[in-house]
Amino acid sequence: MLFDGDLRATPDTVKAVVALDSSGRTELALLNTIIPLAAGIAGAVALVAGILLLVRKRRQAQPGPAEASRHLAAG
Repeated sequence: MLFDGDLRATPDTVKAVVALDSSGRTELALLNTIIPLAAGIAGAVALVAGILLLVRKRRQAQPGPAEASRHLAAG
């Protein structure tokens, strides 16, 4: 046996352990709730921005009726 003794907690050590536990719970809440939620929102915003860019690009690539007539008249 490596250690044969009694460990006793003083009021100060109990306060220190409780403080560590409280901060650890806050960090876990941040990792399990807030960060995934923020990443999901950022992903949704990026998806909408990408769709808008695709729609705008397709509209600019399609010639309007006046442009098609000019190409036919010139050719």
